[in-house]
Amino acid sequence: MKTLFLLLTSFLFFFSNTDLDSVRKNYPSANLSKANADAFKNTVAKASSSDAVFKGYKAASEIISAKFMKGNERKAALTGGIKSLESTIAANPAQVELRFIRFSIQENLPKIVKYNSKITEDKNFILKNYSRQNSGLKNYIKTYLKSSKLLTPAEKASLK
Repeated sequence: MKTLFLLLTSFLFFFSNTDLDSVRKNYPSANLSKANADAFKNTVAKASSSDAVFKGYKAASEIISAKFMKGNERKAALTGGIKSLESTIAANPAQVELRFIRFSIQENLPKIVKYNSKITEDKNFILKNYSRQNSGLKNYIKTYLKSSKLLTPAEKASLK
């Protein structure tokens, strides 16, 4: 019985990580075109997990997709995505990857949207907790933060 449980757990863990790897791979380019945004949204929708991180990426996919919409559809997608991301973070405030998602969204949204009130808080939280993350997540976050305009050279140098 223990062996069956271990095999099942390993199987689920492997596929969950595969889904997360795929989502992480598509996230950085999702905002570059409508095709990329749609592909990212589909990748997130196919992910087989209801984990908070996947909920965060799902919310991000709604926000990114709004960039390629017009009028009320755009506003609804943006508002819904932001509300979903905020509620996911409120339920999981210590989750670094969720804070990273919000940080990257806030950094890249136009200022007119006025969704940037937590950007400094998220940056500081990410930097404070960065060293405690696994190497895969650290590399993923570091790749983005090295190109961020919101980090000082000293902050970027601290990312190892």
